[in-house]
Amino acid sequence: MDVFIPTLNEDVELLRKTVLGCLNMTYPHKTHILDDGRRPEVETLAGELGCGYIARPDNGDAKAGNLNHALERTNGMQPSSVGVVRFSGGRH
Repeated sequence: MDVFIPTLNEDVELLRKTVLGCLNMTYPHKTHILDDGRRPEVETLAGELGCGYIARPDNGDAKAGNLNHALERTNGMQPSSVGVVRFSGGRH
C-alpha cells in the first residue's frame, strides 16, 4: 500500500508531524510526500524520515494532478492500494 501526503506550501514542522503519524501506521505501507512546492527542505525531511519524495515539474491540475503523477510512479495503480492523507495545516 502507498500512503500519499500531497503538499504545496504547508509548514515543514507541521508536515513532519503528519509524516511521522503516517510512518507509524501498523499496516504494511510506503509513505510518500508529494511536494508541489518543490522545496529542498521537504526533500530533506523525506530523506531524514525515510519516506518517499515525489515532485513534479509543474502544478497542472492542482491536487488531482499531483496524485495522478504519483500514481504513475508508485504501486498505486494496483486496486485498493492507495491511502491519501489530506493535509490541512491551518485547521484544527
